[in-house]
Amino acid sequence: MAARRIITKPGDGLTPDTGSQVLTAQQRAELAFSQRGDEDEDEDEQIEQTSADRIEAMLIDHSDSARAVVKLYRIAGAEKKLVWCDDFAPADFEAGGLGMIRERYGSGEYQIRLYATSAHDKLFCIRARENISIEAVRGLQQATQFQPQQNNELAQVVQLLAQGQQQILAALSDRQPAPDPMAQMTQMLTMMKLMKDATASEPPKERTSLGEIVEAMRMMRDVSEEFNPNKKEEASDPLMAMLPQALSLIGQGMQNQQAQQIQQPPVQHHQQPQETENEEMNMQTLAEIKKEISSLVEKAVAGVEPERAALPVYEELPDEGIEILKSDEWFDVLKMVCPEVAPHGEWFGKVRAKVLALLAEDDAGVVTVEN
Repeated sequence: MAARRIITKPGDGLTPDTGSQVLTAQQRAELAFSQRGDEDEDEDEQIEQTSADRIEAMLIDHSDSARAVVKLYRIAGAEKKLVWCDDFAPADFEAGGLGMIRERYGSGEYQIRLYATSAHDKLFCIRARENISIEAVRGLQQATQFQPQQNNELAQVVQLLAQGQQQILAALSDRQPAPDPMAQMTQMLTMMKLMKDATASEPPKERTSLGEIVEAMRMMRDVSEEFNPNKKEEASDPLMAMLPQALSLIGQGMQNQQAQQIQQPPVQHHQQPQETENEEMNMQTLAEIKKEISSLVEKAVAGVEPERAALPVYEELPDEGIEILKSDEWFDVLKMVCPEVAPHGEWFGKVRAKVLALLAEDDAGVVTVEN
């Protein structure tokens, strides 16, 4: 820094003959304060030039070099070890600046080296170097610190959602569809009809005329023995004389009839109707049963007495419906056909008991007339 020269007038503390400086205490304090201010200004200019202007001047000084490259190193650890980061062309580094370094490699301490060929010695070596310190953007370091933890939590949430979806899909695939109550009812009616046809008793066989003849001949023989105990007298009777021949003919006829019965072809079972006709009949019967049950539900809601409601059921319900009432699972079947019967189990039980009582009276040959 250039020395300051203070010009004083005579009488201001300087001797006019010698020109030597004689300062008062106040003047010395003002001089020290002004010198300190000049030093602070020089120091600020030097710091500002160190961070930016020196790098720019370094690039400008070697911009005309035929071969020039900017190498960036990170100063790592307490040993101040240099770790290479990247190489830049001078023009690219000048365009990006320090912001490019912070954006690519983050905060920290770096050393910038300029390698170039000198026009005098033609050597490619370090022509300039500069150490810089870059501060992180406020909030960026904290966000970077918590980012791995947030990513882990997000991955756990995604994994839990995926597991839940897999469990839902597995449950849906294992779940069996609910059975159709109408289809079950149709199948049960078909089975009941087949069982009824199979267990129906065959009609009694009528007595053949040949059996009647045999019975009559036996009666004639018994009568003849009572009134004619003497065999000789039997021979004299022409009717009794023909009796042995008639018995032999009757015996042969019985043998022939038995042979014909043995050779008869097997009894052919009734052919079942076609599936479509059977389904139509079952659906029609099921519709009638459902209609009757719905009517009973309305009567139960209206409070009609069960004994009074049982008479139309006894008169109009199809045979398949009667078979349902006779079964032990009658109420479950009614709920399958018409779920509205569930709250009226006691009322339907009384109706069923009355209907079964009327059917039992029919079987016993008793006719009940209700007014």
